[in-house]
Amino acid sequence: MDTKDIKKIERIEEWIQGLKQANEKNPIIVEGKKDKEALRKLGISGEIYTIQSLGSLTAVIDNISNHGEVIVLTDLDRKGTSIYKKVKKRLESRGIKVVYRYRRDLREIARINNVESLYSHIKRARQNLGLDEV
Repeated sequence: MDTKDIKKIERIEEWIQGLKQANEKNPIIVEGKKDKEALRKLGISGEIYTIQSLGSLTAVIDNISNHGEVIVLTDLDRKGTSIYKKVKKRLESRGIKVVYRYRRDLREIARINNVESLYSHIKRARQNLGLDEV
């Protein structure tokens, strides 16, 4: 086994652990239900809200307005970045801090651009290394 690949898996799993801990206090906003399902498969059990459309964003913000911080984990493509900027602006206008580091680190650590493929990416990488399931 390549130690570089093992270190990559370890970094991804540390990222997931950090996200799990942060999600104990702070809700996560994702784009769609597949994103939410991927996070659930990874064992993230706290509040996760989907915004299928920006029209549902108001309802989501109303639900999380009692939180001081929110993790926004939209995809890293053009659409996801546009959604991220709109969500961030609306949350900050309500005095809610947006935690950016998990979104930023998604590309850097996992080398993927979307949340929904995170679980399958990790599962495949672990299988290729002969490691246990996620």
